[in-house]
Amino acid sequence: MIYLDNAATTRPCPEALAAFAEAPALNPSSQHALGREAAARLEKARAAVARALGARPETVVFTSGGTEANNLALFGATAGSRRRHVVVTALEHASVRAGAQRLAGRGFSVTTVAPRADGRIHTGDVLAALRDDTALVSCIMVCNETGAVNPAGELADAVKAVRSDVLVHSDAVQAFLHVPFSPGSIDLLSISAHKIHGVAGAGALYKAPNVRLAPLLYGGAQEGGLRAGTEACCVISAFAAAAEAFRPPDPAVKAHALETLPGLPGLSVIPTPDAPHIVAFALRGCPGEVAARMLSDLGICVSTGAACSRGKKSAVAASLGLAPGLADSILRISFSFETTTADIDALRGALGQVAARFA
Repeated sequence: MIYLDNAATTRPCPEALAAFAEAPALNPSSQHALGREAAARLEKARAAVARALGARPETVVFTSGGTEANNLALFGATAGSRRRHVVVTALEHASVRAGAQRLAGRGFSVTTVAPRADGRIHTGDVLAALRDDTALVSCIMVCNETGAVNPAGELADAVKAVRSDVLVHSDAVQAFLHVPFSPGSIDLLSISAHKIHGVAGAGALYKAPNVRLAPLLYGGAQEGGLRAGTEACCVISAFAAAAEAFRPPDPAVKAHALETLPGLPGLSVIPTPDAPHIVAFALRGCPGEVAARMLSDLGICVSTGAACSRGKKSAVAASLGLAPGLADSILRISFSFETTTADIDALRGALGQVAARFA
């Protein structure tokens, strides 16, 4: 099988698997010698992830993944706030969209900023959505469904310039190590291990030093009191090893895809494929789920968008203002360092067979 669904999850790299096997599967909170060894391994991993982020170790809170990190940001930042308005974008991951809906059910007002025709969120549109009672702005850094790169750092600077008391969160799960960034003015920033060839089950939330959060989970005092529960030392160690060993996709692969795929009849690339590892396109007249199954039968794994939204219509696609019939026909391909131009050639041939069935 040719695997072109790396935005859903990546295969763990050898370095991550080795770190997972070597790490002590023990409780870092235990006071005995083996517990202290686990704690030292945990803090070594925290320092490695912080270096990859361009942050200090004490700003990194380990979670079970990007979804928990996003939820901790949204609910932790707004808990007890007197301000009852949040701003999110229409390109957000389901964990942010659903979190915003839950906040709305708790009496918050939610403004959703749509992308413009280029498929990106524009800073001016977010600034226009701010209100006197805005508590939080959340803007995804790389859209997981289209690959559009949004100016989260620029946006944070602009928000802080006019409202220094508004917290800014960015879901950087698809951006981490794929596009250059540093936290800068961003207060809260989510990342995940299994998108960078780590092992599923670990993620992190960057929290700026001056930001106060309420925890989602209560119990022990792990992770500075923000994430109760025994830290999964093995998967966190694998997370750190993957961050240190990360190898990006070959840029020639994406270039080859953008050069060769648009030549297929009825194929349209969805704007805008900024990220180096994601390209979204649509086959006119062919439902995306049908095309994905047909491609799987031909030995090629792609997706119709976010894996966690399987079977549901894409809110992201609906926000893009696509021509009639295209929103339900979107396919997403996503690359890793293992992807080759030969894989793209095989995809093109298979897509030709699929398109012929719907001609």
